[in-house]
Amino acid sequence: MSNCLLREFVAADQKNTKSHYENLSAFGIPRAVWCGTGGSLIGVQKVRSIERGYYQPCEPGRPYYVCPIGSHASGFWQFLDDLCAWSPSQPNCWFMRTGNGFMLNPDEPERCRIHQEPIELHATPLDWLRAGGRGAVILDWSINLHLTFGGLSHFICSTPQLVGRLSAGLSDTGRKPQVRLSQETTNVAA
Repeated sequence: MSNCLLREFVAADQKNTKSHYENLSAFGIPRAVWCGTGGSLIGVQKVRSIERGYYQPCEPGRPYYVCPIGSHASGFWQFLDDLCAWSPSQPNCWFMRTGNGFMLNPDEPERCRIHQEPIELHATPLDWLRAGGRGAVILDWSINLHLTFGGLSHFICSTPQLVGRLSAGLSDTGRKPQVRLSQETTNVAA
């Protein structure tokens, strides 16, 4: 499945046009996201939703942006677990291709553990792309947050709602992680 998803994403990446790039720029997404060395973080695919939370490529479907979910630690896509389709007009709504992915940039918790850094979490794929693909996005909140984020004690969240949701999800362990709003969000709100 991983190779099929990788081929599907490469095809979606190749469908990006000048107007897509202009649209992405208008939404504050830096150029490096779609033309970085080692592989783009976004493609375009016509899709239709097939059931709650899932999509299927479909040529007469609506165009959505598609982000790969998988290991990108070396700077190149090594394998993909899933693809996430979303639209800037509804950034809080996304569809998964297979349901095997739970987070954009799933290598990020481990990287933060190794380097003893806080993990930056974004509320939507759009927020993540605006940050240049730094940090991560929880796409499926049914995951075991303690297993995923074990060993991490500092979290920086892009929205107050994300701070609340993450704090509530991590509160039953007895340890109190530091979950705070990102400085960028605080500066924009001021």
